[in-house]
Amino acid sequence: MQQNPNQRISYRWLGAALARCDHVAEAQNIVHHLTSMASAAWLHQEWVPWMREVDNVRLLDGLRKGGWQG
Repeated sequence: MQQNPNQRISYRWLGAALARCDHVAEAQNIVHHLTSMASAAWLHQEWVPWMREVDNVRLLDGLRKGGWQG
């Protein structure tokens, strides 16, 4: 992420992971950064076909804990 700070997918996973590990304030900063980059709708639209549904559910749960309204 240092090399490419606009890499949205990495931030998406970082925000979700931080929230799920109860680092909610840090996760909220990441989610705020993500939503300021572009429309927040892309957070769920960029689901990758090889990701298991359970992982997608965990990702969305973490993002919501971080303040995403999706």
